[in-house]
Amino acid sequence: MPFKCVRRPKSPYWVIRGTVRGIRIEESTRVSDRRRAEEIRAKREAELIAQSVYGRRAVATFAEAALSYLKQGGSRRFIEPIIRHFGTTPLAAIDQDALDRAAIKLYPHVAASTRNRQFYTPASAVLHHAAQRGWCYRPLIQRPEAGKDRIRWITIDEADKLIASSALHLRPLVIFLLYTGARVGEALWLDWRDVDLDRAHATFPKTKNGDARGVPLHPRVTASLKRLGHRDGGNIPSARWESLCAAEGR
Repeated sequence: MPFKCVRRPKSPYWVIRGTVRGIRIEESTRVSDRRRAEEIRAKREAELIAQSVYGRRAVATFAEAALSYLKQGGSRRFIEPIIRHFGTTPLAAIDQDALDRAAIKLYPHVAASTRNRQFYTPASAVLHHAAQRGWCYRPLIQRPEAGKDRIRWITIDEADKLIASSALHLRPLVIFLLYTGARVGEALWLDWRDVDLDRAHATFPKTKNGDARGVPLHPRVTASLKRLGHRDGGNIPSARWESLCAAEGR
């Protein structure tokens, strides 16, 4: 039975119902206008016919791949504008040129490193996810070369000035971050049971890459932490770094 538009009782929307090449569907068009509903029906019918003849690769879209990627736990960071840009564009139509044009359109005045991080990395993750499911061929994506700018590290004098200018209740956190190289999240969610002040060592069991790591503590860090109260169990942020009045300098 070919696809046709019908209406269900008590629903303002037209529904696509029928069977084409052994594929049966009953889907809402989410529109109440008959002409628009017929356009959606024709497009949906063409998609399913192409899929039945040429396979999933002929009709899979970027939006479908992105939704599947997110449902499987993929990172949401920076993905939304890419989905809005490509939308229902077939994966088969997204080549290197399409990616480069999209990257420049979405991020026209940024460094190559930013464009890599905020566009090419999430777009590549979605396309590789789709390729693993046979929805497209595995992409070979060329990224823009980031400039090799010299990294300027903070000096000891600058670090001392930063510590001295910090509020007293935040000073232990600033000292900890500077001397351990920990990420802010690692420091804020560090449990006291993972800090051994006698041995001058801290362990970060949960890191960005998922692997635990340990760091030695500088004497300035251990001295600062020893002045904090509430070190009996629990995690450091549960006592809230910023509310500890026993911080260094009190």
